[in-house]
Amino acid sequence: MRQPFAATIIACAILWPAWADMSKDSPVVFPKEGALPAKYPPDLPSRTNEATEEGDYIFRTPERSLSQIRRIEEEMPPGQFTVPPQDWTGLERTRRLLSEGGDLRLLALGDSIVNDTMRSGWVARLQEAYPKAKIHATVYVRGGGGCQHYRQEDRVGRHIIPRQPDLVFIGGISQRSVDDIREVIRQLRAGLPEVEVLLASGAFGTADPRYPQALAQAPHSGSGDYGRALQELARRERCAYLDMTTPWARYISSSGVHPHRFYRDVVHANEYGEQILSKILMAFFAGAAGKDSPTSKVVVYPSAPGLTTSDELAVQANGQAVWVEKLSSNFQVEDVPSWFLGPTHTQPPQQVNIAAFACKGPVKVRITAHSAIGDYVVRPRSRGIEAHCEGSTLEFSLAGPDKLYVEIEGLAPLCLFADPMEEGTPDSEDENVLYFGPGEHRPGVMTLRDGQMVYLAAGAVVYGAISGAPRGATVCGRGILDGQYKHRLVQLKAARDVRFEGVMLRNGRGWQNTLTECENVAYENVKVISFGNSGDGINPVGSRDVTIRHCFLRCTDDCIAIKSPGAGQTVERIAVLDSTLIGYAFADGVTIGFETNGPFVRDVLVRNCDILIARGGSRVDGHSAFSIICDGPARISNIRYEDLRVEQDVLKLFELHVTDGTKYQADPPGHIQGVHLKDIQWAADGPIILKGFDAEHRVEDVVFENCTVAGKRLTGLQNALFSVNEYVRGIRFE
Repeated sequence: MRQPFAATIIACAILWPAWADMSKDSPVVFPKEGALPAKYPPDLPSRTNEATEEGDYIFRTPERSLSQIRRIEEEMPPGQFTVPPQDWTGLERTRRLLSEGGDLRLLALGDSIVNDTMRSGWVARLQEAYPKAKIHATVYVRGGGGCQHYRQEDRVGRHIIPRQPDLVFIGGISQRSVDDIREVIRQLRAGLPEVEVLLASGAFGTADPRYPQALAQAPHSGSGDYGRALQELARRERCAYLDMTTPWARYISSSGVHPHRFYRDVVHANEYGEQILSKILMAFFAGAAGKDSPTSKVVVYPSAPGLTTSDELAVQANGQAVWVEKLSSNFQVEDVPSWFLGPTHTQPPQQVNIAAFACKGPVKVRITAHSAIGDYVVRPRSRGIEAHCEGSTLEFSLAGPDKLYVEIEGLAPLCLFADPMEEGTPDSEDENVLYFGPGEHRPGVMTLRDGQMVYLAAGAVVYGAISGAPRGATVCGRGILDGQYKHRLVQLKAARDVRFEGVMLRNGRGWQNTLTECENVAYENVKVISFGNSGDGINPVGSRDVTIRHCFLRCTDDCIAIKSPGAGQTVERIAVLDSTLIGYAFADGVTIGFETNGPFVRDVLVRNCDILIARGGSRVDGHSAFSIICDGPARISNIRYEDLRVEQDVLKLFELHVTDGTKYQADPPGHIQGVHLKDIQWAADGPIILKGFDAEHRVEDVVFENCTVAGKRLTGLQNALFSVNEYVRGIRFE
């Protein structure tokens, strides 16, 4: 007789490539067969399997009580993640039932990962958040089961349609193709024309969440090709989409513990891992009732002492007053070289207004100026924000956390930072925590130790800098680290497993963040603002596995510059994702180079970024929106630019350039090979430079896929925008 309990679902027999193996440094020893015993078995377990087919399981959920969920949450390692975008596309009835009341029938379809998701008890939390609704949840799963299984033998018609679900959740790590998912959606709607569908990417499995580029290659990953295909399917079929991969990986990476602490075997979540999935789903479903929802919230930050309140703007978020700072450059003219002061926009004082708050769910923003507002623009334009202006007031809505750059004629730009909510704060008495509460602090240069956390609370302004070679350290919070134009803000060398999250880093001298020969460093939701010469934002120098995600950089040199100035320095697996880049002066949005003196730079991914400004002179006749300047013997390869949007007229759209190797140092020239540009949008015309040095040091194998300039697709080198010399080979257009 079959065991009728969901806990017996067979583990997914999926093996990822060796690069995803977490066992090498795992402190957890799993049984050769089966899984580690649960510390908290479900206290409301399902007793009946309603399925009639061997290997399938159909049962009711939730399986955990709220009290058990809270005990697990109290014990689990804390972490953070950026709240996923709330996509209510095609979920109008679900939203109405949650907010206004009624019976909501939910069915979850997939594999053992979907089983773990539902066993988390998140449905109990959803019921608590929306007491007017009466939620009935069913799970239909099979170990290793994806839509390739459910589309066959009329399983949709026999097992799903009779249960009359209002919402079907399709997820897991075992989907073989989006075509199978599309067919299941078609069968669902043939029998239930009103049914709503939520498509989710996968989490858990054997792909290592600490390495974003490796994770993106996993077949179920929301951060890779599968996620993009699934999101496109959702758009075409009018389904909602949820990337569970990215926040899941972010939580685990930010926790500071090995991923296996969240697993019961090499594939599946334990109780702690299940609650990560629960948190993601609850964040997604927050705000169904709009601003009156118990899960929609705005938290305003206290003003920081000693800083200047703006005399130009006032800001409100959901009716709450948000403090606005007027930040001005404080360098003296004699502190900077004369060439830096050539453009009028670099001359002191440079100024920005800054308003920051935390939110969950939709937010209505109101900006009030001291006089009538003329021309304005809310950027990035890709957000598609429709603002309403009347007199001295500008209003618009945000779907959730975001970072905007609002330009109003005659005023300093407004940097509007709607942060995600913090998931807990550290104990100020913990000996491993350097805690800066609201107020002014002057610690000077701080040396970051192994395992240490530096926490900057909202309302804290810390005048100083951070250095060291730590292992497993964190700098986080919603406060400010200000270098007062005295220090490089962050200088790490040979550091490993370091995370920066949420903080504002500003007004350093020279490069703001320098990561030399570091490994596995992450910047998440970090804001970087510089004013002086050579004010690069974040520079991975001879480093590996660096991820910059959901960041905002307004810089007076390259926002992000990837370099290898040392002869032995190698660079690989750098990812710049989902960020806003303002190259205010003498800056690219993202560049590789100039200094490329090590053996190689490879496996760099720049994806889903908005480049608002890129301008200024350089040693190759000016900056580009993004570029590779190989000024040394390195071999630069496997570089991908995807879904980038360049908003303004720029001096050069893009540049690949192998120099003679002497622009910064005296070295031989190098080589650029294997650059792929996909879904790039340049708003205005400008040159694209492709330039090798000689027959042995060329630019080779460059692909332009679906790239447009001023709305026109690039189809060949005959386009007048291209400047290409004889040492360029293998250029393709797709």
